[in-house]
Amino acid sequence: MVSTRDQQWSDKEISTRAIRLPTGPFTVNQSRIASRYDDDRLLVWNWYRVGDVSTSSPYRAKLIEAAYRLWGGARAGTLIAVAAPYDVNADEAAAVLERFLAVMLPSLEAEIARSIAAPP
Repeated sequence: MVSTRDQQWSDKEISTRAIRLPTGPFTVNQSRIASRYDDDRLLVWNWYRVGDVSTSSPYRAKLIEAAYRLWGGARAGTLIAVAAPYDVNADEAAAVLERFLAVMLPSLEAEIARSIAAPP
């Protein structure tokens, strides 16, 4: 997730994580990143939204985008990322992110849909 040339942050672990949301289970990309200069650590979750489909796979996102182009649907997509700081245990940040998404994801998705539908 972090560029190898980044002066401030470095990746410590990149994986996927299955989470539970009120809408059901979902998989996100998970990155644990740390500051090169102090003890700051962040847990970052991200995924892609193309049209009305969400996926953690960049390959699936591109395939969905190509399918929309072929069949004339909405092609716009976005990368969604949320992050939370943690001290020692990244699971503490994961719990914060899950609670945040449980409350805010419907509003976030509505805003993304409105943004995608707006004329350029």
